[in-house]
Amino acid sequence: MRLAEAQAKAEGVVVSLAPYCKRIEIAGSIRRECPEVGDIEIVLIPDTSKLFQYVDAINKYTKVKGDPLGKYTQRRHPSGCIIDIFICTPQTWGPVCFIRTGSAGYIYQIMCKQKKALIRFHEGRLWNCASDGTYENPIEGINEESDVFKALNMDWIEPKMRL
Repeated sequence: MRLAEAQAKAEGVVVSLAPYCKRIEIAGSIRRECPEVGDIEIVLIPDTSKLFQYVDAINKYTKVKGDPLGKYTQRRHPSGCIIDIFICTPQTWGPVCFIRTGSAGYIYQIMCKQKKALIRFHEGRLWNCASDGTYENPIEGINEESDVFKALNMDWIEPKMRL
């Protein structure tokens, strides 16, 4: 679908879920402002004081797979397009938003470079790794997407430039 159509649908999803979230953002190709969009990607942190309403709001979209209280659920928009919803905590927000904004090729290049630096994405967080590749400990304080860039020794890159 065209970007404007995808943005309108994604914004509608955000409006329907936002009252039950501490934080919510559109990610993926819509955030990167790609002219053609295949699906809607949303990153959110549910408001735990409103879990029943949050689950009800998610369940208004037809389930394809996943649990609204898990890390990921896929739903179908009334128009038929797919909505990928990535459920975060404050500690996973930055890395998940970074990864889910993409693009897949961009993230793959970054991750390949980080293997040499012994930093990996795992379980929604950035981790320091031992020389044998085993996970040693999560890097603390990576709560925002900009923190991911700092931890990876990179300058901020606008989403639409992440090709």
